[in-house]
Amino acid sequence: MHFSKLFIKRPVTTIMVVFVIILVGMVSLMGIPMDLMPNIELPVAIVYTQYGAAAPEEIENMVTVPVEQALSSVENLEGITSMTMSGASIVMVEFAMETDMNFATLDMREKIDMIKGFLPEDAGEPMVMKMSMDFAPTAQVYISGDMGLAELNEEIENNILPRLERAGGVASASVYGGVSEEITLNFDQEKLSGYGLTLAAVNQILAAENLNMPSGEITKGDTKVVVRTMGQFNSVDEIREIPMAMADGSIVRLQELANIEMGYTEQEAISRVDGASAIGISLSKQSSANTVEVSDKILAELEDLREDYPDLNFVMGFDQADYIRSSITSVAQSALTGAILAIVVLFLFLRNLSATLVIAISIPTSILATFALMNLMDMTLNLITLCALTLAVGMLVDNSVVVLENIVRVSKQDKLNAMEASSVGSKQVVLAVMASTLTSVVVYLPIALSDGIASMLFRDFCWTIIIALVASLLVSLSVVPMLTSKMLNTGASDQYLRIGKKRYRYKFVNKFGTFIEFLKEGYGRALTSMLKKRKRVIAVCLIIFIVSVSLLGVVGMEFLPASDEGSFTVSMDTPYGTSLKTKEALLSEVEAYVLALPEVEHCTLDIGQTSALLGGNSSSLSVTLVPRQDRVRSTAEVADEVRDAFSSIAGADLTVSEAASMTAMLGGADISLTVKG
Repeated sequence: MHFSKLFIKRPVTTIMVVFVIILVGMVSLMGIPMDLMPNIELPVAIVYTQYGAAAPEEIENMVTVPVEQALSSVENLEGITSMTMSGASIVMVEFAMETDMNFATLDMREKIDMIKGFLPEDAGEPMVMKMSMDFAPTAQVYISGDMGLAELNEEIENNILPRLERAGGVASASVYGGVSEEITLNFDQEKLSGYGLTLAAVNQILAAENLNMPSGEITKGDTKVVVRTMGQFNSVDEIREIPMAMADGSIVRLQELANIEMGYTEQEAISRVDGASAIGISLSKQSSANTVEVSDKILAELEDLREDYPDLNFVMGFDQADYIRSSITSVAQSALTGAILAIVVLFLFLRNLSATLVIAISIPTSILATFALMNLMDMTLNLITLCALTLAVGMLVDNSVVVLENIVRVSKQDKLNAMEASSVGSKQVVLAVMASTLTSVVVYLPIALSDGIASMLFRDFCWTIIIALVASLLVSLSVVPMLTSKMLNTGASDQYLRIGKKRYRYKFVNKFGTFIEFLKEGYGRALTSMLKKRKRVIAVCLIIFIVSVSLLGVVGMEFLPASDEGSFTVSMDTPYGTSLKTKEALLSEVEAYVLALPEVEHCTLDIGQTSALLGGNSSSLSVTLVPRQDRVRSTAEVADEVRDAFSSIAGADLTVSEAASMTAMLGGADISLTVKG
């Protein structure tokens, strides 16, 4: 008994297996996580060290060089590169492929600990971080309201930020664009000199007076009392009344030496949303968390915050999950459309409804079986795996079509019933189907088992196709023969469709059949003619091959195809020392122009330092457009208009060019502005 006959003889068992596959596949489809790209761990780590407002040359000599020397002995090291800027040092370490980055970063921390004592006292703690696809923020939230920035900043840091940090999967959240209260002391240098005081002496007195610390215990009988020194300042008046002892024993109050006022910290960053002043919150997810799930929880928390704070305006300026959702939906719709078209084309050729239904059942069975195995292998539903599934839809049909067409041919030629035709027809092509499937599998298997960055990116692609091909092979040799043995109607007419007592005659189907017969006859005549002129045919084929190879260099190349995702970013770099007001003036014109465009839904402005790893000279304007169906122009057309407007608005001080960045890779457009020094 051959493989297919085993399932033909046991239809109930086969049907139950199909139901189990469908059930497990649907559960896996609902539970499989969605993400933009496969989980890729790059063999790169960085050491980030802050050092106040020191100059780059000073930081390089005192921080960057010692860190590089300490890391030079790390195992599996491939190379070290560094970048030193004002106030920060970044050392990037590249490791050999397949290096366990958990142990690599642990080794780096051990090396850094050995030189911490040699770093400047004012330098911050060196931070060791792994580079990954999740390094960029997952979402950015902008909050505005009818209140001052100081009050809004206090409300956000005390009440709103903790709630966003508690959202599931959020690793960290940073606030930028706000100001906080501070006490300023403006000293009169002549008075200080007259009293024989210096700023260093005053600083020591202030530090000694502003204390709140434990002071031990006092034992009284059987009772112990914890003693604390309560010396923190509670008001500005207390600072004004601090006594300063003179050399002659006299006392001078601090208010006699300085003008003491409650003010605000200097604003280091500016954030706006839709033209209104706002405070931004940058949210990053945990490395093991799923982007879409984290985004859903952040959005749910924002809805609760809108109800609890009706006077504040919450805008999601950037959400990485938006692109993931739209991309996966688009690819999923393409895959569904492809499956439907495959069934329609098959019906046009077979003109047998029962045979077409067999394929219509085998396709989702194979796809759901693929989802079940993908979930078992801890794979995610991302652009790579969905593209593989879309490509595999046609391959899923191939095996089933070959088996089904041979069964139909055998039933017509040998006048066999459905069960006999299913057994004989499937047995005849079992080796051919297995051979064709395995030849495709061996093409993708080496890539799936190889090493390197390309393997990290395309491993899931290859495994998805391999799983889909193996699933389609098993379905074509088990489910398809069983279904044809029960459903195939060998006496069905190919001229009309019968439903109940009514008959519906085919019109377009018959015309399509006539057209196919015409093509077959024409192909036969052309083939006969070509066989008589073999040298000419070979010469023409060689010419086509040479022309095709020569045109290969003309074809453009890119990482991902361009798509309209309704967003673009304007980024601006300015020379070091450029004031915040100057940066704001430069981008305010662009912001006003963008807000006047009818396609714009939201426009967020970030000027200055918005992240620990971004320099304070970087500024950006992020634009979100309305959905594609609600606008006439594409994102590229809107970005081109803005780019042309920049040239006329900014004059000769700005150079405009395309920028290759994460935004561009994710389907948006980038406009880069560089202010010449």
